[in-house]
Amino acid sequence: MRIRKVAVYVIQKLDYELPTRSEFERQKLEYETKTKAPVTTTQGEDKEKVKPEEFLEILCNDKVLLPEHNLAIANTFYRNPSSSVITLHYRRRYPV
Repeated sequence: MRIRKVAVYVIQKLDYELPTRSEFERQKLEYETKTKAPVTTTQGEDKEKVKPEEFLEILCNDKVLLPEHNLAIANTFYRNPSSSVITLHYRRRYPV
C-alpha cells in the first residue's frame, strides 16, 4: 500500500474537507512568511481541491515518508528496530 493511499484514508476517516488550491497556497504563504497573507479572489473562483498527500505528511519514526513510498519501504528503512510493528503518524504540511 502506497503512502499516498494512507493519506487518503486518514482524510476520509477524519471526515476532513480539503481546502481549495488557492486556500492552500495562501496557508502555505502564511506559514512560510509568518505573516497574514491577503485574501485574494479570482474571477471564476478556484474549485480544485488539493491532493491529500499535498495536505498531509505521513511520518514513520519521525521521518517524513514520500507519497511514492509504500509500507514495505517504511517497514524496512524507517521502522523502529526495537519494535515489530510500523507506527505511522500524520500532520498537516502547513499548520494554520
